[in-house]
Amino acid sequence: MHTSRFSVPRTDPRIRVGLPVRLRFGWKESEETRASIIDVSERGLRVCCHAPLRMGMEVKAIFEDSPDDAKLYTVVWVRDSESPEHAFDIGLELKV
Repeated sequence: MHTSRFSVPRTDPRIRVGLPVRLRFGWKESEETRASIIDVSERGLRVCCHAPLRMGMEVKAIFEDSPDDAKLYTVVWVRDSESPEHAFDIGLELKV
């Protein structure tokens, strides 16, 4: 299940992190799932989580250490995770 839809091909350096984040989505952000940020770049995040988010979905990322600094992202790719702890790796592109 690998699909990509980046608006511009990825060339930014990525920084590996491993931070917890909550992802809110759905009608009026009524659904939420926990995820782990694998890496970050200037334009987005790669996260691991159990929820199979859909391409094009808007997701609000709420960082555990700074919940007031939530940002809005678009799901640009989804694939099966390499991690046995998570079901999916998901690419999120920052909405501008």
